[in-house]
Amino acid sequence: MNIEIILFIMLLVYNAGMVYAVQTAYSRGLENGYKLSKGKEVKAHEYKTKEREPDITPVEEKYLDNLQKSWSNIDNYNGTGEGQLDID
Repeated sequence: MNIEIILFIMLLVYNAGMVYAVQTAYSRGLENGYKLSKGKEVKAHEYKTKEREPDITPVEEKYLDNLQKSWSNIDNYNGTGEGQLDID
């Protein structure tokens, strides 16, 4: 094949990928709070969104607290036995 044909095909594939990326970003923007209503853009904080579950559950929060305490105990270890890992 001719190099020009190969480059042209690569350009077409690249353009198709860019169109797909822009369309995907636009549709996700609509899902995340930007809606066009009668030609007007509405910001996310201007309309109610459905309630979402918290990002961190109480069990995960307790685990993260214990993990942070454990790391601080390791940092405070001075060779006398104090500051050993304290796992609840």
